[in-house]
Amino acid sequence: MGAVIDITFVKLLLSGVIRGSVRDPYALYRCREHFQAWLLRLSGCGGEGCPRCREGSCAYGSAFLQPLGNDPATVRRHQKPPVPFAFTFPVLGDRPEFEVGLTLVGTAITHASLLVKAFAGMLGDRGFTGVTAELARVESAGYFGERSPCLTDEGATAGAGPTILSGTGLMDNRILGEALSLSFVTPLKIIQDGAPLQSFSFSVFARALMRRVSALASAYCDREIDDDFRWLAQLSANVKPIGQAVRWTDWREADRRGRYGGLVGDAVFAVNDVEEFIPYLLVGEYLGAGKGAPFGMGRFHLLGDVG
Repeated sequence: MGAVIDITFVKLLLSGVIRGSVRDPYALYRCREHFQAWLLRLSGCGGEGCPRCREGSCAYGSAFLQPLGNDPATVRRHQKPPVPFAFTFPVLGDRPEFEVGLTLVGTAITHASLLVKAFAGMLGDRGFTGVTAELARVESAGYFGERSPCLTDEGATAGAGPTILSGTGLMDNRILGEALSLSFVTPLKIIQDGAPLQSFSFSVFARALMRRVSALASAYCDREIDDDFRWLAQLSANVKPIGQAVRWTDWREADRRGRYGGLVGDAVFAVNDVEEFIPYLLVGEYLGAGKGAPFGMGRFHLLGDVG
């Protein structure tokens, strides 16, 4: 059943409380520039040539500078790596409480406290329009949905460390039934031949997901996934859903330029047909896929399993 994906990560659950009215339900999906600015401020990054970036101790450099590796073969294979984190956001509504997920991969885990503090600072910043909120609680998720408090000191700068998860652990702790459903809950946007994919193709989705997971493992976990990607790409072309209801949607309220459009809905597959891709699908639940995945887009769940 596929290669062992030697990737480590944590899943943080950030509980917040809205103060005042919500002016923009999609505010969190637009937070990249504000979050980046807060992390830069708190990290004290010296920019190009920053010695702390070179030694890996700068949180901003670790999260956003995405340095190319020194191995030419690795650079050719993965090009510029993705950022080593992925948020899951709600569309804000009438309830004052909300929850945000934050997955950190590999070396980014060591900067968890500062990334959380940057997110908390952004929520309380009046310059972050659309919503004003405060961070109430930080928890770490385990394999079975269990939660444990972490980074519990004031300002989320200390306290218990988060629970470390792995690709291997995901495989060991999930038992799949005969059918598997992919449920895309935020728009999946994959560019093919210069245009967004308008109808769901498992092959296009699987190839994009494998590139994302393998690049993250290489850049931030110092692990190359030992898999025959050319063969998997060929195999994926033969995978067809046994049922699907996937459609294009566009969050016009979020952005009239079409940045928040993509595919949502469910596609059901026989487990035997997607067996070789299950390790990537399990990790992908935490990382998302497609454009905007670090900030909440392309999020999906695996349904129809037991355990």
